[in-house]
Amino acid sequence: LEKLQGKILDGHALELKHSNKKISAVPKHSSKKSKAKLKILVRNVAFQANPREIRDLFSPFGTLKRVKMPKKFDNTHRGFAFVDFVSAKEAENAFTMLGSTHLYGRRLVLEWARDDEVEQLNEIRENV
Repeated sequence: LEKLQGKILDGHALELKHSNKKISAVPKHSSKKSKAKLKILVRNVAFQANPREIRDLFSPFGTLKRVKMPKKFDNTHRGFAFVDFVSAKEAENAFTMLGSTHLYGRRLVLEWARDDEVEQLNEIRENV
């Protein structure tokens, strides 16, 4: 850390610090129902990322049903993705292990997808 402190990289001086941030695997959207959680909402996805890269990132944790990246009118994705797992245990493992993962320099924010969020997205798409 000390060796790289202040070094110039691409015209910028590096400033390195240790992170003291605690990683929490507690989902933002908790449900009172004990419904199996199979779908993860992945926010803050870099726009150069594609569904294959998201699939490659999550597939080591289990079998995926599908990876969906909703698109805008210009056919680019909207910066988030849905990852559907076959089993709740696999989804839980991925959620826990990938909670602080970075892709293309952006920290991925993982949340449990709610059914009404997915339905709402589908309604918006149908009305457009």
